[in-house]
Amino acid sequence: MQCDPFRPGDPDHITVPASITRRGEAGKCSQVSARRSSCFVVRIPARIGLSVKNMATFGPGKAGGGGIGFPVSVYSSTRVTTFFRETNIDLRDVVCRDKRGPVIQHHVGVFHAFPAHCGLGSTSGAALGTLHGMNYCLGEPFTREEVRQMLAVNYVEEHHGNPELVSYGYETTMTAVGANGGGFFVIQEDSDMEVLARNCQAFKDFPVFILSPDPDSASNNTGHVDEVSVLTEGAETDTVTDEAVKKSHLFMDVLVPQLSRGPDCDIAAVGAAVSALQLSGGKRVEVMRQPNGPRIVGFMDAVRVGVEEAVVVGMSSVGPAIAVVCKPSPDLPRLCDKVVGVGKAFGIKLDFQSTVNTTGLVYTEQPLPKYVVVIGKPGVGKSTICAGSDMPHLAAGGYLRGFLAKNHDSHPQAALLQSRAAIIRDIMSKGEVMDRDNVTATVLLEELCRLAATKPDSGTWLLDGFPRSDVQLRTLLDEYRLPVHCVVRVSASDEARRRRCAARTGRGSGVEPELGGRDMYDMTDSIAGSTAAHRGIRVVDIENNADGDSAGAAEALLRVVMQH
Repeated sequence: MQCDPFRPGDPDHITVPASITRRGEAGKCSQVSARRSSCFVVRIPARIGLSVKNMATFGPGKAGGGGIGFPVSVYSSTRVTTFFRETNIDLRDVVCRDKRGPVIQHHVGVFHAFPAHCGLGSTSGAALGTLHGMNYCLGEPFTREEVRQMLAVNYVEEHHGNPELVSYGYETTMTAVGANGGGFFVIQEDSDMEVLARNCQAFKDFPVFILSPDPDSASNNTGHVDEVSVLTEGAETDTVTDEAVKKSHLFMDVLVPQLSRGPDCDIAAVGAAVSALQLSGGKRVEVMRQPNGPRIVGFMDAVRVGVEEAVVVGMSSVGPAIAVVCKPSPDLPRLCDKVVGVGKAFGIKLDFQSTVNTTGLVYTEQPLPKYVVVIGKPGVGKSTICAGSDMPHLAAGGYLRGFLAKNHDSHPQAALLQSRAAIIRDIMSKGEVMDRDNVTATVLLEELCRLAATKPDSGTWLLDGFPRSDVQLRTLLDEYRLPVHCVVRVSASDEARRRRCAARTGRGSGVEPELGGRDMYDMTDSIAGSTAAHRGIRVVDIENNADGDSAGAAEALLRVVMQH
């Protein structure tokens, strides 16, 4: 059971958080401060959701619920690469409606790379990492709290029936709160989702053991938990007066006061409250609706009694992961053996060992690939040299021919791609290099951005035969602001060029291709002059008169790249 699906990025299903709207109305809308293409890797700690405060206060597309949780020092990593275009766009448009093709493709890839649901915040971690990555790339125009609100009002999950679509999900923002500062925390259940308490000092360096029912154990049941039906039933249970009063007491009279005491927190009292919550209201539904619910309950009871170092024990979210938080021990392997030993009696296995995270997310900026432009007149052997260098390269002519050969009918942007294909086909049939709307450059740069986002560790990319005009050069350097380190101008004698052009077109040696017609639209020297004189980019000349594999020229190209 899931909500109605929709396409990712559909503007009709995107909401601007009220806090950002109010800031914009007051004339204080954040401004983009970063004016360059960049790449950030964001590491989001996994989170343990020990209990929702009130399941009746949230639902699909309606964030809330509140609760208690904490992050662990096991991270999901999201790499976000943005290619900044110099355009005057209101920041709210950037966040809510701009297509950002390469970033969205990367976001989809991140979602599909995560494992199945295990109750550790894998889905929200992927979404949160992408939001923070884009925010860092733009110079942090939003605070971490505002990013949390963005996630809250726009949270989605993959739709089970169609992997290309998404649907609204249940979100308490526990992953975001953990990422924003670490430690044990309590969130209010209303739509503001205020953090009522946070404690990092009392739980610093506490080991955490994450366990789950062993699927290979003959004593365990197998089956799938319908998350939506569990949460719906839990919401109904949390409206029962006695259960609501009990949970309110545990949260407001025990957990919030204790977690607000910093290093003086009574950890035993926190652990007792969490244990009581495991069998209260909606949390009891989450636990008992597990295929191995009774075994999970039995294990949690046994580990609290049998492992004296265990202080907080609970199942995360809708499970099946179980967290056992222990006091620091000088003999960690022995402590691990004790926890694992208790688990074996209940068919519960250890998944991994970590610590309570008390710092939150981590982000680092990484360099974009180095770009070397390889230009030259037709027949000088640009593609042969690039192919012989064993470096990744985008061959402009080859990619455009492949683009024209594709069937774009089933693509979500079929009309746009078909229109572009018609323009490029007309240009190439005439031997021209420019078009009125710069469509050729747009298609090539979008592919280059996609390659940089999906193959970020490639080092150096060779741009083979692109740009081919001053307009395309300005698009590359001024709009997309890609870091071009040098331009390699390949030259060859007219005789060598004729031989290569004849071989490429299948003409006999007795018919000489007309180089004048091919050179009519060539702007190699103009591009080289512009980059050297006005851009401060070094131009290196390489001759390629030899027939065959052009190994000498390829080696020269490699030397140029290494030196620049």
